[in-house]
Amino acid sequence: YTEVKDMKGSATKYTYDGFHQLKVTEELGKDHKEVITSEHDEMRLVKKREVEIFHVINGNATDTSYKRIENYRYDEYGNLTNYTGPLAQRDQAGYPVDTEHTVIYSYDYERFHSPLSKTWKQDQNTIAQIIYTLDSKGNIVKETKTNGSKGWIVTDFAYDSFGNIRRKETHDANQSFVTNYEYGVDANGVDHKGAYLTKEYSVIDSINAERKYAYDFNTGNLISEIDPKGNRTEYQYDVLGRVVQSTRPDTNTKQYTYNDNAYLNSTVI
Repeated sequence: YTEVKDMKGSATKYTYDGFHQLKVTEELGKDHKEVITSEHDEMRLVKKREVEIFHVINGNATDTSYKRIENYRYDEYGNLTNYTGPLAQRDQAGYPVDTEHTVIYSYDYERFHSPLSKTWKQDQNTIAQIIYTLDSKGNIVKETKTNGSKGWIVTDFAYDSFGNIRRKETHDANQSFVTNYEYGVDANGVDHKGAYLTKEYSVIDSINAERKYAYDFNTGNLISEIDPKGNRTEYQYDVLGRVVQSTRPDTNTKQYTYNDNAYLNSTVI
């Protein structure tokens, strides 16, 4: 096992099995105790995750606790096909006895295992579903959301030659909203040739609302963004690509500092 302690004395203990699979994570501090237990399937993917949270009084964990269990199933390729949330009824082993709280996923195995649908029960009598329509490249060109008898919402996507989304239109039976995206010249006049999102805009009540972005050409870090009202926020980075300062439109700044040693406040036992 491995145990990590922070500067406040809280400890996190990781326990592994002979296959180096994480079996138990125990988090213990003056005001909390939490034990996370995982079971794995034959592909070594997590099939059950049980979180037990203990009541802590005056720094001491009591025997009073409650458990939260989640279950997972996968196809032969490792894609998640079933997820069952904490509210489901379960047997003594912790596995669901029905599918009332199960989310079901499907995939297109001929087109890069892209998602095809997500289905779940919103309540006892209402089945909700998201259906995806794909193009030959596996891009999602249409997303249809259904919610029982309450109607549907459709979102259509269009892409450029690089696979970037250039247009998104969301509509139902009564209204439609369109957002356009550009990946060329940024807010500082630098042409990124499709590498980064440089502008997004839509027309609302005959008013063109646009948001622009600017990047460091060499690193790809976002250095400026301009909101639809023309307000500009700027960012500065250190050599590791971490934000060290942000300057808001009112010229107020926020600075960020980092420990050079990421484990400075931790002890590995």
